[in-house]
Amino acid sequence: MGLVGSHLGKCICKNSKLLGCSLQKTLIPCTQILKKILVDDKNNQDLIRVLTRRSWFIATPGKSRLLSNITFLETCGIVRSQLSMLLKTRHGIFVMEESKLRDLVLRVSDMGFCVNSRMFVHGLCVVGCLSKETFERKLKLFRSFGFTEEEAMEMFQKHPMMFSKSEEQLKLTLDFFLNKIELRKESLIRGPRCLSHSLEERVISRYKVMQILKSKRLLKKKRRSFVKMLSYSNEQNLAPPTTKLLTAHRLSQVPLARVKGQDEVVKLRRPSLKDVFDIDLNLWVN
Repeated sequence: MGLVGSHLGKCICKNSKLLGCSLQKTLIPCTQILKKILVDDKNNQDLIRVLTRRSWFIATPGKSRLLSNITFLETCGIVRSQLSMLLKTRHGIFVMEESKLRDLVLRVSDMGFCVNSRMFVHGLCVVGCLSKETFERKLKLFRSFGFTEEEAMEMFQKHPMMFSKSEEQLKLTLDFFLNKIELRKESLIRGPRCLSHSLEERVISRYKVMQILKSKRLLKKKRRSFVKMLSYSNEQNLAPPTTKLLTAHRLSQVPLARVKGQDEVVKLRRPSLKDVFDIDLNLWVN
């Protein structure tokens, strides 16, 4: 199985029932099935991660249910790479009773997801974790911010993971976008992925960076929208449209900007590093 040392200890501690499972009838065949699902798993690292976190589900269903559910999901158009993602994030789907799994697939399909679309598997991940009551409360939350139910469902179909946030987190995020920075509702409908980002660590910090760059006139007039900027990596987003990036390290980036015809050095602090910013400054001074 590839478990040794501390990994073996964690796996056994979390599910001592594994010691009572048949090696030939359960452990070996189930592990072989998992290995086939986990594509591009170098040195069995994903397998070890799955077993140490969720070893209980190997002993629960047995080989027959694993194979049955995998076969059913494949008939729904879910390819092997998507099965791999499901196993790492929503392993409970693989040990569901077949009738419950079929009900889940039907429920996601009824929400407007096409079974052969890449968003279908993300819909399974999210809907499988939410009760109908919780899902309805989140829809009601969107309606309280002026969205119609059709608009909320359109956003959910584009990016299901936004519903994985708690109701309180969703409320704070919607309030920031729509009331704090007065973003148009249509922008969120077009790009709902921004609602799944961390409000404190990504959204607010990047908004502050954008405001600073605007005040220093370092942004081009036709800069892409703030919603689009949220999708960039730190390296893409924090550097303004300059000719050269002088350096980048764990705390900040130092790009060379062109301001009023002259070269200026701009230091951009990475988000969520307020507590250690003094250390960074001391390194530069010394």
